[in-house]
Amino acid sequence: MAKILVVDDESSLRKLLSIVLSKDGYEILDARDGQEAISIIEQEAPDLAVVDLMMPVVDGLDLCRCIRTDPRFEHIPILMISGASTIVDKAQGFEAGIDDFLAKPFDLLELRYRVEALLRRANRANPISVAPPRFRLETKSCRAWVDGQPIVFTKSETAILEYLLRHTDQIVSKHALLEGALNYEPGEGKTGAARVHIVNIRKKLSAVPGGESLIQTFGHGYRLVLS
Repeated sequence: MAKILVVDDESSLRKLLSIVLSKDGYEILDARDGQEAISIIEQEAPDLAVVDLMMPVVDGLDLCRCIRTDPRFEHIPILMISGASTIVDKAQGFEAGIDDFLAKPFDLLELRYRVEALLRRANRANPISVAPPRFRLETKSCRAWVDGQPIVFTKSETAILEYLLRHTDQIVSKHALLEGALNYEPGEGKTGAARVHIVNIRKKLSAVPGGESLIQTFGHGYRLVLS
């Protein structure tokens, strides 16, 4: 049974989400702010966290950063929920390490589907902390290992690889790479920049036989395939 941590300062919403998700067979933990959530994560190590953006004491962004910088828990999928749903709010969330964003008010059925999808993806193989045997990425040192062989990347290349890892087996558009990985403002930056980085990444991956095939190219984007 997967354990889901619901973090929100609205007690009524926490109760509603707990009822809805528990009916899907999940064990529900809840916290009213980020500080309480950190304590629960330390004790319970949940399989997924549903985190509100704006909370007192420790807000959602700081909580996400705390999770992502702890090697014990950095693999936990994070679904952020918020009444603030501008591009800036979403960008800040993804920069802090969330895996998905759902704007309030949201349909409960959509929430359930997104939770199920995040857990399914995590169970397949978490790309950051439980890396597939062929590929492992260490973001701090900007190094990756393909079939056990180390490869050094630039910071921008590492950011792109990390973003692709968080969306393994999904086609990621060039615009998404510019905004989600390289922190360009929406509408800024040329898609050619993403293409050049991918070319350079592939060139480095090709040092290992078959390494370049880890990244597939489509008309509008790229996909990292680890299976």
